[in-house]
Amino acid sequence: KLSALMVKLPLIDEALIPLINICTSNIEFANFYLHELNSYATSLNLGKIEYDIIDEDITDEENNKLTTPNAMPNTTDMIKLSKSVLIQPPLETKNNVSLSIPKDTKAKILQTGNSTNNGIVVFLYEYNGWSTMGYIFQTLCDMYSQQGEKLEAKYYEMILSFVELFASVVSAGVPIEISSKILKDLSSNIDEENIISLVFKVFETSIRNRDYNMAYTCCEFANTLVPNYPQFVWQYLARSDLLDKYGKTGLANTILGILELTNGTYKFTISLSKLSNSLVEESLLLGTNMPSKTKEDILNKIVTHFLNVYESYRFWKFEDIHERFELGSQLTKLFTNVHYNIYSIEPQTPPDKKVTHMLAKSGKLLIDGFLGVQSSGSNCASSLIKILTSYSDKQVYALGNLVFGPVYNNLVVSSFDLAILLAVSYTHLTLPTICSV
Repeated sequence: KLSALMVKLPLIDEALIPLINICTSNIEFANFYLHELNSYATSLNLGKIEYDIIDEDITDEENNKLTTPNAMPNTTDMIKLSKSVLIQPPLETKNNVSLSIPKDTKAKILQTGNSTNNGIVVFLYEYNGWSTMGYIFQTLCDMYSQQGEKLEAKYYEMILSFVELFASVVSAGVPIEISSKILKDLSSNIDEENIISLVFKVFETSIRNRDYNMAYTCCEFANTLVPNYPQFVWQYLARSDLLDKYGKTGLANTILGILELTNGTYKFTISLSKLSNSLVEESLLLGTNMPSKTKEDILNKIVTHFLNVYESYRFWKFEDIHERFELGSQLTKLFTNVHYNIYSIEPQTPPDKKVTHMLAKSGKLLIDGFLGVQSSGSNCASSLIKILTSYSDKQVYALGNLVFGPVYNNLVVSSFDLAILLAVSYTHLTLPTICSV
């Protein structure tokens, strides 16, 4: 089955769509085959190309190509071009963009339909499969930028599948030397600087168009980038409208307010909270080529956004109660990471003088939210207390993990950890004595 797909690349329906999903499950396996392909398939009107039918023996080298996993199935005719032919890449609509197949190239014809003039021609032609995929993805991105969710369902699903494939490529489970090489190949034939920039272009279009599924898939892609390629995520967030910018409410808040609160599903906000946790941890590492001030500004916006979420999320409608606990756990983890790294490390050193100084302003936001002048009426403090005292509800205690699974217990435990950190900070920091925590 795999060889039958490989030989028909880069045809969309016959090969590329099913192959993307296969490649996603095993990147190193996919790279073994896609790095160098030996056959190029295209649909042609045979009456418009000049060729000779040949019955001569093929060389050992050609035979090897035909018997590899890229080998061609049984066909009707072996031909040789008597004149070079220009063919359009898949999905290409510009007449001035074409691929030149040189004279004397050998090929086989796979007959299709009832007309002998129409057929799939498979040329013996070497090319990089990743590079071709990158070019096709660029074409799809252009289509999506123009049409959004009105894009034909088949092509919309292809974009989602491509983004999931690229997420597998950059994931921490793939050795960075392999993923870097694949990214280079994917980016070799596109107008953007790299394929990652194209994905983030789709991300930005999706959040502006409030395309929930696409936005979520792209956010998951950003999550997989952080371990090995964090600089791309920081760069995107620095220029994106996802978070608050120049006094304008960020699109993350728009998606939450218009789409998620209405439908009672929050997978995008949960994914963004996971990304935020990863970025807090990454900000403490050295080596990312990104100004500290830029990171600091992004983290401040993230913490501000999720403090607002934390204040009210217990009142929201949840179609899946597990999402409520998962969101709460992610937010508690985020606040704990920020607080611990700015107040519990070298407690005698001023926050802005610490190695973790870029979290200083975010830490101050947390202190103000939970322990500040307004904390006696703070919804942040109230949300935390509600979680801490939830075990006193006999029904919740009895059902607890039996119904909700370990995610509920994780939320309670992590909330106690956060409360302890806040209590310790309260004893060390000069704060008004009106805190309710």
